[in-house]
Amino acid sequence: MNMQRVEDHFNQDASDYDSHIVKFVPYYREQNEMMMELLPFEGTARPRGLDLGAGTGVLAEGILRRYPLAEVTVFDLSDNMLAAARERLKKFENRTTFLKGDFSKDDFGIGYDLILSGLSIHHLTNPNKQKLFRRIYLALNPGGVFLNRDIIKGATERLDGIYIRLWRAYVRSNGQDDAGLMERYYAEDVPACVEDQLEWMRQAGFVDVSCHWQRTNYAIYGGHKYTTDNES
Repeated sequence: MNMQRVEDHFNQDASDYDSHIVKFVPYYREQNEMMMELLPFEGTARPRGLDLGAGTGVLAEGILRRYPLAEVTVFDLSDNMLAAARERLKKFENRTTFLKGDFSKDDFGIGYDLILSGLSIHHLTNPNKQKLFRRIYLALNPGGVFLNRDIIKGATERLDGIYIRLWRAYVRSNGQDDAGLMERYYAEDVPACVEDQLEWMRQAGFVDVSCHWQRTNYAIYGGHKYTTDNES
């Protein structure tokens, strides 16, 4: 995967990303709400969170609103996306840290209670997804949780074809260019089916691994870390 191409794409799209994303991602707002509802901590907790591949910081904002004592690191590849996230989160500036980097190779820290990622990990090759899941596991504190909402590949070629057809119809229904979307999708994205990713998470050490929500080619899935075993 050419991450420079991905960085250029998101630098270009940052200014109108929030208004456009709902035209391309079905159930986008429902996904945001579900991510927050799945977090296992009480509202009085003070979790340390990471929004990995944060874009404009929508998931970071959800954490900071839900947990008034939380602190969140916002990590993204794109300078322009980070600038948009800073603007979104300026009311929480005393509880946020911003880091620029490529999570496929750069350090994003350790000691987190929750790590969330949205519409980002699909840019990695499958071997790099597996490596990232292990790094995420090691970055979590015992009792921590990882949740990923992402575009996925159908479990079979037939299902994938159905999902793509429905996705293109949704994009067209919003007056957008589905052919252009597909061109960029096949050039930049490497989605994997949920079943494979759940197994990779188990191999990384996660427990209570599950897919919590799915609508055709979008899903929310993740796991928990309950022990400190096998972290070498």
